[in-house]
Amino acid sequence: MTSPAPRVAWIGLGQMGRNMAGNIVRNGPKTFTPPFILHNRTTARAEELSAALPAGLTTVAKSVEDAATEADILFAIVSNDAACTSTVNSIIACPTGIKGKTFVCCSTISPETTTTLAAKVREAGGAFISMPVFGAVAMAEIAQLVCVPAGRKEDIDRIRPFLTGVIGRSVIDLSDRNLTDALKLKIIGNSFILNAATILADAHVLAEKCGLGDGAVFKRFRHAALPGCVAGIQRKDGER
Repeated sequence: MTSPAPRVAWIGLGQMGRNMAGNIVRNGPKTFTPPFILHNRTTARAEELSAALPAGLTTVAKSVEDAATEADILFAIVSNDAACTSTVNSIIACPTGIKGKTFVCCSTISPETTTTLAAKVREAGGAFISMPVFGAVAMAEIAQLVCVPAGRKEDIDRIRPFLTGVIGRSVIDLSDRNLTDALKLKIIGNSFILNAATILADAHVLAEKCGLGDGAVFKRFRHAALPGCVAGIQRKDGER
């Protein structure tokens, strides 16, 4: 006999969060028991997303505590360490607590904060997964993120149905590794992206200075190492 699909909540609906949450609802309706719970600090943003998704599949929670009370799995992607700490504290303090629930932290926060929050969650009887993602907003829109989950394998297995083909295109699996390994990889990866973006900017300047024109450089590298970043430039500036 198979276990029923879990109730799922998503906390934090900024540009990344609303795309990731929306893709779970659109691409993976069989992975959760409706309604999928949406929460954002500004309730109107959650209501707007709920209205844009298929009818009957989502509901809006006006507080973190309300979202946590009904959910078995809680994804969160919030702005910084302080916001993540506040979110975890609110979940632990909600009427049902966090015992038996799984908290998935998609925020890029410090390894030290991750260690502290994971200890709190586990002490309260819950599971903690650190899962930063690689990819710009444009990649989140089309479910092409790379997910980097770290934590206990049995915990990560619980969220696998939401990853490849739902919110992302692939997974860098750090099962049974230290939770902070995911964040260390994210930081290293971000340094690659920053350096590549700098090189691309230099190439544009060089192309303009030598009379080639930056359009040729853009078209040459649009599908190369930074497809998400380049897609973001396209959406703002139009095709070059």
